[in-house]
Amino acid sequence: MKRENPKRYAILIILAVGCLGLLKTQAEAGQARPAQPKAAQAKASEMGFSLKFSGGMGFFLDGGGDLEQLRLARAKYYKDLQQDPGYTKAWTNWKKLPQAPDYEVDLLFHLNKNFAIGVGSGYLSVSSKGDYGYNWVGEGLSWFGPYTIEDNISYRREYKITATPIKLSLYVFFPSGAFNVYAYAGGGYYYGKLTHTFGWDDTYLVSTYSLFDEKDEITEKDDVSEEAKKNAFGFHGGLGLEVKLMSHAALGVEVFGRYVDFSGWRGSFKETFTQRERKWDQSAGWYYDETTQEDLSESGPLWYYEEYSSELNKYYGQLFVWQTKPEGPDFQNVREAKINLNAWGVAVSLRIFFNF
Repeated sequence: MKRENPKRYAILIILAVGCLGLLKTQAEAGQARPAQPKAAQAKASEMGFSLKFSGGMGFFLDGGGDLEQLRLARAKYYKDLQQDPGYTKAWTNWKKLPQAPDYEVDLLFHLNKNFAIGVGSGYLSVSSKGDYGYNWVGEGLSWFGPYTIEDNISYRREYKITATPIKLSLYVFFPSGAFNVYAYAGGGYYYGKLTHTFGWDDTYLVSTYSLFDEKDEITEKDDVSEEAKKNAFGFHGGLGLEVKLMSHAALGVEVFGRYVDFSGWRGSFKETFTQRERKWDQSAGWYYDETTQEDLSESGPLWYYEEYSSELNKYYGQLFVWQTKPEGPDFQNVREAKINLNAWGVAVSLRIFFNF
């Protein structure tokens, strides 16, 4: 039998003891320095950035400024017409500027767990439309016999306003477990655009009754389109509550407010006016038929003004693009229009976190 070498065992024992000593030293070194890396890691985790996607509904505070003044003026005009017995019907169907959807994306740079700076943009679009008009009937007696006059006119009108903001915000967070209460405020630059379509249809008929009955009919159609632009600074703020869905995402709900007032709009005006006149008598039927058309265009500021109504002997508000300021006895309180998008609203948000 071969005898084992005792020196070989001694060498193996020495190597084993050395390895155990080295492992023990490494373990003790790892246990001795946990405080500093964890603190640094916690501090690093507070920094980073997040993407916030939000969508909600904004409710306008005063109907859009001069846009609401125009709507109220049209409603008052047709209400006053109802006091005249000749107007068999006078109506308005135009509601106050409604709520509008609001969409935004913000990139938040987190300075620490409580403060962040946000840069974002969004899209806002709102539409206000209505129709109004009247039916009027009159009759009389002339040397050639009795006659009647009928005038039926209807108007249609629609405004669309869009705005794209570039916003800068300061966020303050108050985290507590899975929940996070936050507030933000800031300012932005809004790129605004307004489009306006307006038109009316009128049928004016004079019927006379004598030896030969006669009719004279005039139909008119008017189509107007306007487009104006204006940029403005505005302010915003909000208060919200988030709950973490996972380590890198949170779902929230917030209440927000916005103040932005556009004044000094500049735009263009295009109009196409068409008139058709027909004549009829009992012996010849429709013997005359002629149509004329006129086109008009100009550019300039968007004006709000009050225009005189000879039927009611009062002034009523209007809103149109004119190349020059409306002047004369038929106009008063003329100024450049102011249209705002001041609103408060409620939104739902999704935030995704990215740590450095």
